Amino acid sequence: MMEYKKKCICYLVIFTLISCQKNQIVKEYYTSGELSLELEIDNDKLKNGYYKEFYKSGQLKKIANYKSDILVDTIIGYFEFGKTQYKQFRTKAGDSCYKYKEDDSSFMKGKIEDNVMSGWWKVTNVQNDMTTMNELISVPENAVYVNQSITYKDDEIVDSLSTYYDIKVNDTIIRNIASDIEFEYYSPSSVSKDEKISSSVNFYFSRNFDKKFTNKKQVKVDSLTLKNFRLKTNITFPRIGKNFIRGYFVEYESKITGYSKDSSDVNMQLSENKVYFEREVFVIDK
Repeated sequence: MMEYKKKCICYLVIFTLISCQKNQIVKEYYTSGELSLELEIDNDKLKNGYYKEFYKSGQLKKIANYKSDILVDTIIGYFEFGKTQYKQFRTKAGDSCYKYKEDDSSFMKGKIEDNVMSGWWKVTNVQNDMTTMNELISVPENAVYVNQSITYKDDEIVDSLSTYYDIKVNDTIIRNIASDIEFEYYSPSSVSKDEKISSSVNFYFSRNFDKKFTNKKQVKVDSLTLKNFRLKTNITFPRIGKNFIRGYFVEYESKITGYSKDSSDVNMQLSENKVYFEREVFVIDK
């Protein structure tokens, strides 16, 4: 019996050594000579085993584990001084991620799609007990675009720190019959009582925008101006089934700076902000 156990141990060690020999260690270096990357790959050149990135200082920057090029464990990233910067891990709903500030003042939680931050990210500020929900989307301007941003304190929206929209329309509408729709736009400027700040919002929408708005120059776009940051209109759809109302708000803000009663000089600061929207509706026959 003892001899059998010894043989099993020997076979296990030999098998482990043979298995390890299938992987190759690949190293890459900065132009100045420091190690930048070290990973294991299999005979097909796929990531298979550990994966490590390094700062020039030699400090570990990122570590992960792969099997046949597929992430099988948590990705952990580090600041150069050694503290955890983010953790990315797999769930049934997709990749989730936590990101931390260097000074621990806040942390973020959200989704990763195709190695890009996407969807709604929750930002918790531990210093002022506020929470901000940032909607991250991919549009022509930026692969990670901060679209809506809503800040809460004690479960109430802080309007002076939030930019978001609301669309009121029936979930189900009848084909080729005009349906009422109302758009509301909220921003710090829209609630500001500062006489030195003014803003206006233009509104652009179409039934034919694609999800990432890459065809803005090819489709017919309706343009309107919101009155008091609200707009009531109607919309029709000729196609039965699932449809989308897509478009964007463009807010133009002007702010008077450097003004005083003792001076005739007036400086004006102009800014522009774009917020994209999407609303799904289902179209049926009468």
